[in-house]
Amino acid sequence: MSALMTLRRAGALAGLSMLLSAAPIASAAGAWHEDPALSGVVSGTIGYGTWSGRLWGCDRDTNTIWAYDGTTTVSAGALPTYHEATGHGVFTDTGVYLVTGDYDPSNKGGGTKPLPGIVWSPDGFTDFQPVFSELLINGQLDWVALPRSLVDLGGGRLIFTNYCKSPRMYYTGNGGQDWTRLIDLPYWSDWTERIISHFHGSVYDADHGTLYVMTGDPDKSCTILFCDDLFGTAGLVNDPDSWATRWGLTDHDRTTLDTDYCLTVGGVAQSQETRATDIAFCGDWLYWGEDAAREGGMTVFRAHRTTHTTEVVATGLTGQVRNVFTTSDGRVFILTAMVTKDGVPRPGHDEEVHVYEVNADGSGVTEVAAYDVTNCDPASAGTCVSTWYGTAEAFDRLWLCVRDDKTLLPSLDGVSGDLAVILPEPSALLLLGGAGLTLLRRRTG
Repeated sequence: MSALMTLRRAGALAGLSMLLSAAPIASAAGAWHEDPALSGVVSGTIGYGTWSGRLWGCDRDTNTIWAYDGTTTVSAGALPTYHEATGHGVFTDTGVYLVTGDYDPSNKGGGTKPLPGIVWSPDGFTDFQPVFSELLINGQLDWVALPRSLVDLGGGRLIFTNYCKSPRMYYTGNGGQDWTRLIDLPYWSDWTERIISHFHGSVYDADHGTLYVMTGDPDKSCTILFCDDLFGTAGLVNDPDSWATRWGLTDHDRTTLDTDYCLTVGGVAQSQETRATDIAFCGDWLYWGEDAAREGGMTVFRAHRTTHTTEVVATGLTGQVRNVFTTSDGRVFILTAMVTKDGVPRPGHDEEVHVYEVNADGSGVTEVAAYDVTNCDPASAGTCVSTWYGTAEAFDRLWLCVRDDKTLLPSLDGVSGDLAVILPEPSALLLLGGAGLTLLRRRTG
């Protein structure tokens, strides 16, 4: 399978995005080119991020971890038997943690769905060992890892939120040796029964000691909750029931939701405008976009990191916003997904995944690249998702990973799509599929 990187001229978005000529991209995009050191070396790749001077990823075809030092790719620590990498890596001062699917038949009654798992290696090269595995609930677990399922709070403290029909939040204060269940919402088999559908993950603002927790999917369920007291006597770790009450997680109608502890848009705390899967921090602001399907496109917002005053950054982005990324020089990138339902793009989507950059003054975005996705069979029923799968900054370059998926909640019993690591440049033809993959990179300098 092959796909052509489509270029778009830099231009601010105020309404619907507009396809312009494939002229050279302005300075925001730079130049794309193939990296011969990685091209064809790995296939089915997930890009994790940078740590200890290396770029890390996982070869999903062989389920092995690799590390790239800017010149050479080497194999890293092995995953435990039955574990398959699913989520992003979390790199901490106590080692590397990966979210996995645990297929061990002895702990799930021979079922086909994986259990949420977390594995750890002290340096990325020592073999990974399990530090978390969640038991099945009601005989099934409708679960998939999201990029922000696991968050590092520093000093061996982590929070894990699952994405399933029994939404739960867990905490460890000793690097995964012991876990405490902070929030445990009832299992729902019917959409009308739920308090929230899922946790979409969480992010930690270490500068201000604030945790942000994202939930979805219908309006009632969609909130961006925050906690500014994690470890005090009345904090989330020591008094989780009080925070569940403030966050409106104690009854079906969420009657106890306190808007002093969630972001609001126009005074509204529960809507598609606060349906997010990622948040990034830059300067005094945090950025997110709608993980939604709207005619006319999606909106990107920002909120002040201390006052939580919310502003609209841009409207009319094409595709659900799935990833938000801040570079070391203070640039914010927005990455969107392509989603079809029964072969037809959802409202506000086309057949491409897109990259936008927030303008330097925070007002508006510039569309810098789009990737033509052709993996979805128009005749197939159900939901098909293609999305960017992670971003990383390494060796003065920005790295993006694109994932073509056959289903919204992919089965993990094999490679469920073609993956590639790319960086923005005009002209490059991206080679995907069984023959390996071409890795592209963009210079950020």
